[in-house]
Amino acid sequence: MVIKFFVWVGTILNWSPILHISSDSDFGSYNGKNSDIRFTLFTLSLGQNKYYVISLFKSKTTWKLNLLEKLDFFDICPISQQNDIDDKSSKYVQPYKSDNDENDKKLKLHIELLKEKITQSRTRISNSYTKMNSYRSIILALAAVGVYLLTEIVRASSINILIVLSSIFLILFTFYGLSAFLQVTFALKVKAFVKSSFKELKQDSTSLQLAKSFYIDFLSLNNESQITVSITKNAEKYFNRSFIVLVAAWLCLFVSKNDLLDYNQLLPPVINEYIVINNQQKLQSKQLAKFLNVLDTYEGKIYVISNKSNPKVDTLIELLKPNMNIKQKLEHISMKTDTLHTNIVVLKYGE
Repeated sequence: MVIKFFVWVGTILNWSPILHISSDSDFGSYNGKNSDIRFTLFTLSLGQNKYYVISLFKSKTTWKLNLLEKLDFFDICPISQQNDIDDKSSKYVQPYKSDNDENDKKLKLHIELLKEKITQSRTRISNSYTKMNSYRSIILALAAVGVYLLTEIVRASSINILIVLSSIFLILFTFYGLSAFLQVTFALKVKAFVKSSFKELKQDSTSLQLAKSFYIDFLSLNNESQITVSITKNAEKYFNRSFIVLVAAWLCLFVSKNDLLDYNQLLPPVINEYIVINNQQKLQSKQLAKFLNVLDTYEGKIYVISNKSNPKVDTLIELLKPNMNIKQKLEHISMKTDTLHTNIVVLKYGE
């Protein structure tokens, strides 16, 4: 149970670029299954490379502190080199070099199987590129939505906890959206995969050479599909995160603009103070009712606190005057320089 809790915490912190937890062997992701783990103060993903600023890396029983560490994708998932593929293909056909009918039949069966495997790899590669092109188009569209969200936040008449949250989510959207876009751009630039040579087949068209050529293509395409699928998963991870935080940012802004959250229930109450008109210039009936209940038994000064530019404060004062007795004195405190930075109106009893 304790281990599951720490894995859950690590998964949550893997979302954050600050106080980040990841696994190098999983190219910056984290699921708790790998033997290595990296604790980072700040991380930045730029396509092929990930950068870790002040990180503590643990691999099995070894700990290492890094001020700045760069993790290259090809260190985790390298492109197969020509020599490696040639060696593997030569070893593959070695048992079938004897020229007889039995070996020829086996090679033909192998060729059919390799054709099927090559087709599967090409399908995976094609699907990955289709996904990444879709992600790139959607990210560009979401970027326009993010810019519009920024203008709405800037135009907000006041700063509250929801506006702050919306701004934080917008920053995270920028971080994740950029990371996803750079992952897609990186994938589209990856080249230099090994291919079989038609020249060799022209010189030697036997089943042995044909099987070797198909095996070379199988190894190369299998390597390419692994790399492409891995990059696509990384791009998809950042794409999903960017979409989620953008929705969260808009939700916070929507709740703030439409005053769907009663801050008075969230914040500790202030003695003898009542916010009767909120920032959206809407009357808070519950707060006004509480104020009027106390008014019947109160004797002394009553303060109305607002900005000078507030258009509803005069109406509120005219509403209160008929309900006051001779032992109650109403005094308006007007902030001439808009010190409150909001449009709220506060009623306060006492000194």
